[in-house]
Amino acid sequence: MFKLLETFITVFETRNFSKAATQLFISQPTVSVHIHQLESELGTALFTRNGRTEIIPTEQAKQFYPQALTIIDEWAAAQHAITQHNNQRVIFRIAASHTTAISFYLKY
Repeated sequence: MFKLLETFITVFETRNFSKAATQLFISQPTVSVHIHQLESELGTALFTRNGRTEIIPTEQAKQFYPQALTIIDEWAAAQHAITQHNNQRVIFRIAASHTTAISFYLKY
């Protein structure tokens, strides 16, 4: 859900699916899918598409935008609070492709 919200916020701010894709390091079709999934989840259109480049936020998108920012900010704050008070070791896994099937465990 957080990826969908991040995509929504970026599209809202850029008013452009291609620019949002570039900023998020994902493809433009993925941006379209994310927005479609979020619109389906919310049961409303978030953007009016006029042609290939003009994206206009709906009234629902304008109302939802500050709430989406709050959700993302609160999630980031919760993650930060958990990691700051976590005295346990953190394990990072770096995996290679399926053909080599190697995993490395690094201790932090």
